[in-house]
Amino acid sequence: SREAAFVYAISSAGVVYALTRACSQGELKTCNCDPQKRGRANDEKGEFDWGGCSDNVNYGIKFAKAFIDAKERTVRDARALMNLHNNRCGRTAVKRFMNMECKCHGVSGSCTLRTCWMALSDFRKTGDYLRRKYNGAVEVTMNQDGTGFAVANKAFRKATKNDLVYFENSPDYCLQDKAA
Repeated sequence: SREAAFVYAISSAGVVYALTRACSQGELKTCNCDPQKRGRANDEKGEFDWGGCSDNVNYGIKFAKAFIDAKERTVRDARALMNLHNNRCGRTAVKRFMNMECKCHGVSGSCTLRTCWMALSDFRKTGDYLRRKYNGAVEVTMNQDGTGFAVANKAFRKATKNDLVYFENSPDYCLQDKAA
């Protein structure tokens, strides 16, 4: 259902967020700050030095993918394919809201030298984004060769890699279903 799609996405995003934060804070021995953010770089404000501890979101994504997707990779059915898709949506949502933070150095804050690092934004942004994706989730069916999705209703747009997808309409949660 649409709710299951959201749960898979937000859970995956939460794991990425927690792992990335733990890496940056030195709580895990297997990772640390983003090793790619070193040296000098440029942006619209000019040149700056990478410094501080950039959040290593790529490690968080890689670990979460291996951990969360493990069960789904053992079976090749529609549900597993849907769960893998929604897990990926959650993981990439965290990376979408990374932002660059900078600190100026110099006499009286003259900013003769700028040090910048990439930081996770508040998880609320990721949650709000995924809630919007929940509201616009796309109902799909399995395609003919079993490797992807086709839109269930041809009148609707095709699902993108950033859309949550589901196979079954949600039940009416206000009515008791004795069979369930």
